[in-house]
Amino acid sequence: MRMHFVTARQLALGLGQRVGVGSHEVTMHGGLVAQTALPSLVDALEFERTLERERGFGLGARARAVAPLLQPRLLPCGTLAMAPAQELINALTMLIPLATALGAAALPMGTGAHIIAAAIVLHFPFSFAYHISCALKPGSHPVVDNRYWKGDAVAIHLAGASMALGTSGSLAWLVLNLVFNLICSYRTLVWCNSQRERRLCRWFCAIGYIAPIGLVDPALASQAFWCFFATALPFVLNARLGGWGHALSHVVLGRFAVSIIAAGAATEAPFSEAPAMLVRGVSDALGGSWVLQLAELPVSALALMIDVVASTS
Repeated sequence: MRMHFVTARQLALGLGQRVGVGSHEVTMHGGLVAQTALPSLVDALEFERTLERERGFGLGARARAVAPLLQPRLLPCGTLAMAPAQELINALTMLIPLATALGAAALPMGTGAHIIAAAIVLHFPFSFAYHISCALKPGSHPVVDNRYWKGDAVAIHLAGASMALGTSGSLAWLVLNLVFNLICSYRTLVWCNSQRERRLCRWFCAIGYIAPIGLVDPALASQAFWCFFATALPFVLNARLGGWGHALSHVVLGRFAVSIIAAGAATEAPFSEAPAMLVRGVSDALGGSWVLQLAELPVSALALMIDVVASTS
């Protein structure tokens, strides 16, 4: 029988290889979460022992040299997911866009900036809770039948619809985006959509609040689009980045939020009083937190880098 061997790093990265072990065949896809044909954790451990016998080292020998919190999680269903420590960092890096949003508290009333900032603030607890649950429940699947993931996904769509109002100032555009995002949210809650559909829906959700910026400031719209692309890229390449792409996307998300809030500040929008009170209330409660002040540093560094590149081009 022809055997193909993989190291623990290759297994964690999911390079799309196929591995034959006895009667089992494991398929590792491009994402870090790899669906396999292993029916149980017992078979997964047998797969590990087979590799060790044939090569002298394998997943077990390599993984034992790594702290448990840093090991990719092999779930009973055969799915490979991010390590608990990575999920914890994913949760903490969501403080970066939160700090950016709270910075809008000082902006004048009556603009879309506070609507956008409030949407980011309201989305934060759902994302934070999801990543913390993944870190504390290493045996649970990160996506399938995960109510915390569904809450995070639905919050993204509702926040996107609200941000469409903040960048356009149009109630008609709000209704159009709200209908689209509610349909996407419903299909996610009842779990009748595919991974590709969910990703496409999030892209269209983002286009819904980026597109109106072009009517006010085409240069800012271009900046917002490239910031969104820079946010999405490490997320898509999370597997090839060893599982650290998700946290990196949260860091860049802070800079993306700067562009969207700046666009909202130049747009008059209805119903901005209540969001402004929410943002200012949370800012007053957490404004003195050293954690939020520390979270602002990556955003400031990215903004400085973008300004330097823009001035030299």
